[in-house]
Amino acid sequence: MHLKAALEQEYPGRDKATIVELLECKVPIIKQYADFLFVHDYSLYTAKQWGMSPEDIDPSVLKRVPVLFSYKDGYFDDTWQMVPEEGYTAWFQNLLNHPNIEVKLGVEAITHITISNGQLRIDGEPYAGTVIYTGAVDELFGKKYGALPYRSLRFEWQTEKGDHVLDAPLVAYPEAEGYTRITEYSHFPQMERHDKTSLAYEYPLPYKEGVEAEPYYPILTQESMELHERYMKELDNIPNLICCGRLADFKYYNMDQALEGTLRCINDKLKVSTIR
Repeated sequence: MHLKAALEQEYPGRDKATIVELLECKVPIIKQYADFLFVHDYSLYTAKQWGMSPEDIDPSVLKRVPVLFSYKDGYFDDTWQMVPEEGYTAWFQNLLNHPNIEVKLGVEAITHITISNGQLRIDGEPYAGTVIYTGAVDELFGKKYGALPYRSLRFEWQTEKGDHVLDAPLVAYPEAEGYTRITEYSHFPQMERHDKTSLAYEYPLPYKEGVEAEPYYPILTQESMELHERYMKELDNIPNLICCGRLADFKYYNMDQALEGTLRCINDKLKVSTIR
């Protein structure tokens, strides 16, 4: 009760704060609580997820997961929270089902796109049209300033009997060995239940070019963000090449943030009204 009273007094009218705020708090009981959370949760999860000490990662990463002052059932504060009625696969199929869209799978865009003397080229020929690129920008320049760092994931799947094993769709395990969290998909309303449940264990690992892995998360440090900015400055002189998305922006986006950022980018670059 003393901790609750201290939080209400220190953060009046608020229902959450970042762990960074709590660690910097001068109130002893709050600082003690923050230290406990950091030692047993944030620091362990961060070290596994990013493969480095929490002190070396940009503070924005730690701020992504706030400490809640309530018992509400939910993580986000958005007015509307949803998943597509028929799942994301059907959503993307519907999005791409347009006569002006041709999808080619198994094609590396970077094998067709080159930048030479400040000019965009497709298959070696100068290209005057507009290209939207969502990959890592260092690849556009052959990583001449160095490689942008990313983290990847390895998934291990397990099938168990029963409807549920976990109490929630996703549970983090900061103190577990190797994996960071487990997702149980049978919690989602789109899933059909047949007395079995599927669980995905997430194991973070380094992303290295040439290794079969996906660059999921940009590693945000002062050095890496300066490196990304250096590549982006080179793109200023190529107005018909638009870079956006989680990899190109080198930002740790949630899905809604990635969509909103991309739409705003298109608004600004192409002067197309997509957001009202």
